[in-house]
Amino acid sequence: MKPNIRENSLKRKKIIEQNYIFLENPFFNEYPLVSIQLINKNGINSLKRLFKNFEKDIVYPNYEIIVVDNNSNDKSIDFLEKKGKDLPLKIIKNNNYKTFSEANNQATKIAKGDYLLLLHNNIEPSYGWLNEMMGVMLNNDNVGSVGAKLVYPNINNNDKNKSLNVQHAGIAFKSEGMNFHPFIVGNGLKPFDPSIKTETVLGTTASTLLIKKSVYEELGGLDERYVYEYADIDLALKLIEDEHKNYLCSSALLFNHDSPIQKKDMEEDVLKRMNYDFELLNRKWGTYLLEKTFKDKLNSKHFFVKDSLRIGLVVTETGDESRAGDFFTALELAEEFKKIGYEVTFINRKDKIIDGHIDVLINFLHKFNISSLKLEENTVKIAWMRNWFDKWLKNWNINDYDIYFASSQTACDYVTKHLGKKVFLLPIATNPYKFQIKNPVKKYESDYCFTGSYWKYPREIIELLDPDSLDYTFSIYGENWDKIKKFRPYNKGFIKYKDIPKIYASTKLVIDDANHATKKYGSVNSRVFDAIASGTLVITNGIIGGNETFNGKLPCFTSKSELNNLIKFYLENEKERIDKINELKDFVLKYHTYEKRALTIKNTIEKEF
Repeated sequence: MKPNIRENSLKRKKIIEQNYIFLENPFFNEYPLVSIQLINKNGINSLKRLFKNFEKDIVYPNYEIIVVDNNSNDKSIDFLEKKGKDLPLKIIKNNNYKTFSEANNQATKIAKGDYLLLLHNNIEPSYGWLNEMMGVMLNNDNVGSVGAKLVYPNINNNDKNKSLNVQHAGIAFKSEGMNFHPFIVGNGLKPFDPSIKTETVLGTTASTLLIKKSVYEELGGLDERYVYEYADIDLALKLIEDEHKNYLCSSALLFNHDSPIQKKDMEEDVLKRMNYDFELLNRKWGTYLLEKTFKDKLNSKHFFVKDSLRIGLVVTETGDESRAGDFFTALELAEEFKKIGYEVTFINRKDKIIDGHIDVLINFLHKFNISSLKLEENTVKIAWMRNWFDKWLKNWNINDYDIYFASSQTACDYVTKHLGKKVFLLPIATNPYKFQIKNPVKKYESDYCFTGSYWKYPREIIELLDPDSLDYTFSIYGENWDKIKKFRPYNKGFIKYKDIPKIYASTKLVIDDANHATKKYGSVNSRVFDAIASGTLVITNGIIGGNETFNGKLPCFTSKSELNNLIKFYLENEKERIDKINELKDFVLKYHTYEKRALTIKNTIEKEF
């Protein structure tokens, strides 16, 4: 005996012995009859292996065996007739070939059991297998089917990924656009991997499948249109649609000697039939699976599919040197999406091709044409209008989105009026954990500051803010402030987003200058939320936003004198400043975090779809 075969034999014996520990050994008040259905075609060697220790290993005492033989000529019938003297075994002898679905439906017609056990003849059971499966069936509510954990047997080709590892622990789908590909869960894992447990699953293979006969018949049995594949998956979906639960029984361990079929070795007509089965499955269940898998991914259930919801965020630019505020918003939102269990990819505005499937696309840019991306038909398209609301309405594909968000109620009303579609409120927010730096950083210390760039658009602070006239330390951060003469002495230049929390932790007041793209629409920018989350007071010219989003609690100015008076008051009255910031901070942390924004997006998608 070759060393690797001897080693595998010892491992196999150890696995069988170890499985004894995991047996539930369920208690039964009664033992309903189980009809075990086998399909055979010249499988004499498989039958000998299956029945070698059948009576000892089955444990469950009340069963019958029905073998549907498809015109075997290898002495299978002689073997079965001999076995029938010791076992409750019936043989249906067909003169021509019947598919797996047809043969099982044929056996069901003469089955006397309350339960059916569909079993491939290449299965080799271990101790207690049917007893364990019946325990799951009878001791749980609304069970549709029960499947078993299947393990690869000894393999002589030294394939370590298969030999004595799990072959099957359930079935799920991988989605590729509008097509759904079934795949085996647990393949390649160790037999007692903790992730494999007795639990509800999408479905299991009919290599070993237990189902109540009345339920099987009510659902029409196995769909006989499937010739090679997917009849068991079709049955699993019928059970779920009928509000039954499918279970994997992890303590029922069996070895599956089925040899995987290599498609490259198949005849052309066989491949055509397999492709037909795949197309039938998707034609029959595509719409149902599209809805179920999307909601499955949206709620991170990983029941129908194991892959996560993938979200694409369209931004101006990415990277540590980014100057784009939309990227910072997207960055924080992405972190919250990841906590939910989603995958996130950033799409630069110059990108034209998306690598891989996107379930949800969120566009932050009013100029971006989403039709330039190769999106799939079922991608949910979202526009988050944070600013430039008038320009958003001029975007030629503005009607192509499925969901619209705007950052203020005023903006929602404005867009709804002109677009004629429902717009959901979604203000910008903050990441409170990032802005919780407690100690000031010396190089950023000031009495008050401004953060934001000058892009040649009008900004009110250029006219209203005069730091030379105020006896307090001032810093201004951002691009191009060296072009404004009165700000040059205070200009600190561009600051990376990751360093902004240090600035807010090192100043007492932050001046907010809502610009022409946001002010009249009441949109509150991230500067306000971030500074308040840091424990720093904000003074703003955004009166509409201050009243609408902060219920009038945010200090506002409309003139140079009002701005100067607010700066003086809050810098010279510490108690009032601290009381005001505590009030605002509690408000922001309760209502305006990206965690809440991510959940709002998730819940809105779920409601709309």
